[in-house]
Amino acid sequence: YLYIQNIRFKGKIRSEWSIEDESLLQQKILKFTLQPLVENAIIHGFNDSFKEMLIAVTATSDDSSVILHIKDNGCGISEEIIDKINHLDPSIDADDKDTGFNGIGLVNIQKRLRLTYGNNYGISIQKNFKDGTHILIRIPKKETCYENTNCR
Repeated sequence: YLYIQNIRFKGKIRSEWSIEDESLLQQKILKFTLQPLVENAIIHGFNDSFKEMLIAVTATSDDSSVILHIKDNGCGISEEIIDKINHLDPSIDADDKDTGFNGIGLVNIQKRLRLTYGNNYGISIQKNFKDGTHILIRIPKKETCYENTNCR
C-alpha cells in the first residue's frame, strides 16, 4: 500500500519500520487494522504543502501486550475526535449519527479490537509533540488468533 501511495505522491512518502523483537513478526492481528491507519494518515494528515510525508511504525511489547505505534508528521487530529475515539463504547454502531462519525476508519478499528480482545485493548490517539498524530494499538500477546476472527 505504501509503495503504491509513494508512486502517487511522487516519492514524498517516507516510511520507517522498527520491530523491537523479531518474534513480534509472528504476532496475529485482526485484518484491516494497520492499513486503514496508514491510509488515514495519508488522506487526512497530509497536503501538497508537505515536502516529505513521514509514517513510522514501531512494534514493542510488554509482559502481556503487543503495542504498535503509528506516527506521522501530518496536520494531526482534533482533540474532539481524539476524545471520542479514545472513549468509544464498542456497543454503539459506528455509523450511528449520535457518534458524529461515518465510515469505517478509526471507529471500526477501535470497535473490532475492543469487541475481540476486551476494553483494555484497542487504539488510543495522541497528538505528536511536533504536530502529526501518534496512534497506539494495544493487543494481547497471543500465540494464536481468537476463533471466528479474521487474523493475518
